[in-house]
Amino acid sequence: MAECWIKHEVKTCPRCGRVFECKLNNPVHCECAQVHLSEETLLRIQEQYRDCLCLSCLTALANETPVGAT
Repeated sequence: MAECWIKHEVKTCPRCGRVFECKLNNPVHCECAQVHLSEETLLRIQEQYRDCLCLSCLTALANETPVGAT
């Protein structure tokens, strides 16, 4: 049986410029799977960025208070 190596991609976060390893092809091991984002935040990210964000940026965005929330 041949071994199958999953190749992860090294990317630069479009929000902060940090280099990180994207494991989107293996979501179980991808750090971003740990971050819970609201639907509003996900839509905002999709509108502003064309590529994956690093874990630090995703965490920061997940912790932001939504506009109009008190």
